[in-house]
Formats: sequence, C-alpha cells, structure tokens
Amino acid sequence: MRRFTRTAVVAAGLLAFSGVAAGAAQAVPPPPPPNQEFMAGGVDSCDAGIKEMQNTWPSLPDDPDRYTCYMDGGNTAMISYQ
Repeated sequence: MRRFTRTAVVAAGLLAFSGVAAGAAQAVPPPPPPNQEFMAGGVDSCDAGIKEMQNTWPSLPDDPDRYTCYMDGGNTAMISYQ
C-alpha cells in the first residue's frame, strides 16, 4: 500500500507539472515572421509599439533601423521588421 501511495503522489506531481509547463508554453504566441505587419494597440508612438513588441518577444532584433512603423489612426502602431 505504501508503494502504491508513493507512486500515486509522484504521478500526480508529474501530471500537475506537465499541465503547468503546457500552459506556460501556450502563454506567448510565436513572434510574427519578418516583413509581416504586427499591430500594437494602446500605444502613443512607434517607439512605444516597437518596445512593446520587443518586450513580448525578446528574440527579435534590437536594432531600431530594422523596424518600419506607422501609426494607423488613434493608438495603434503597425510594425514590421527585417
């Protein structure tokens, strides 16, 4: 009985951890591919939109010259990178 209890506790722990890991993997979508526009809402400038994009996906380039951006109406920046 003791062996069964220990196995059940280990199995429950592994199942819980796999659920947490799967949830974390789904939390942030993959970055947009190069040369495809990305919409950043709720920003007041292109610089703020680019910073939001880089904070969301740290693997994107740091060089600001690789980004093109324009404000689309109110508080929405349309951003793409090369």
